[in-house]
Amino acid sequence: MPALSLGLVALFAAPAAAASVQVTGGSWYALEAASAPSSSPVPVSVPALPTPDVPDGDFPVAVRAGQADRETFLHLDTSVIPHGATVPKLVLLLTEDANGGNANADSARIEALAVKSYFADGSKGASFGSRPDVDTSAASAPGVRGTGGAWTFDITPIVQKWADGTLANNGIGLVPSSPTPADTWEVVWIGTGAQGPRTEGTVQVPAPAPPPASGSSAAPTPAPAATVELTPAPPLTPAPAVASPPATALPQIETPPVHPIQTIAAAGRSRHGIAGALWFALLLVLGFVLASMVALGEAGEPVLERRGSVLRALERRGQGPPVEAGRRQGVS
Repeated sequence: MPALSLGLVALFAAPAAAASVQVTGGSWYALEAASAPSSSPVPVSVPALPTPDVPDGDFPVAVRAGQADRETFLHLDTSVIPHGATVPKLVLLLTEDANGGNANADSARIEALAVKSYFADGSKGASFGSRPDVDTSAASAPGVRGTGGAWTFDITPIVQKWADGTLANNGIGLVPSSPTPADTWEVVWIGTGAQGPRTEGTVQVPAPAPPPASGSSAAPTPAPAATVELTPAPPLTPAPAVASPPATALPQIETPPVHPIQTIAAAGRSRHGIAGALWFALLLVLGFVLASMVALGEAGEPVLERRGSVLRALERRGQGPPVEAGRRQGVS
């Protein structure tokens, strides 16, 4: 995220180098699908905001039908201001982006508040549930819109509390100020370059006490505090985008096409083969049954082996003479 800074010159006995108070980054949060409160005394039409309404890197604040829809939070690095310093004047400057969805910006009411909790830089349109808390009991800085969409927030009371330790520096929140149900507006500020968030003002830095005079027991007279003008530092540019490594394509496995007619023929052959096997098995069973019937005979018992005709003739001849002799004896 961009960081824009001010020069802060601390004066000591010898010439001192300039230091910077930087706006080190920020985040903005959104409430999507906002609607008019049910307690609105009159019907409220909700105009649609432009889409996309916030160019990449910019910071918005918006209200739709009386309900906050966009809020911005910025981090300021004031570590170069020593504890106990006096801050007579410090203002935060922002400029509207002509490419953003600025709607009814002349009727917008925005204030700067001290942030009470931690937030990370770089969020763009994160949900309101993840935004940090602001200190509504401390001093606030109402925004003033000038010509050309230039906004000024006098954050002197907030920064002074940071300097004397009354408040912890968790950043600045830029939020709608007491919106009414009839309010619908949006302001989008430039977030990078020379027109991005920047500050101006003065700070009084206490000078170090001079060493005691040689041979004197009297305490040295402290030097008056030095009032230093804050000058803008060179603007920072957005961090370069990190390119993702190219994805490795997986090899494609080609499947040979299957013709519908071939599929049907194969299925037919499979069915015919199964039917032929069934018929063959049925014929085997029938043959076995017929063979069993022939072997067993009509009564179902095995048929005795029959003798040949020659043997039967010989048996009849062997039995003939005794029969004839019997007959002759009876006649006599």
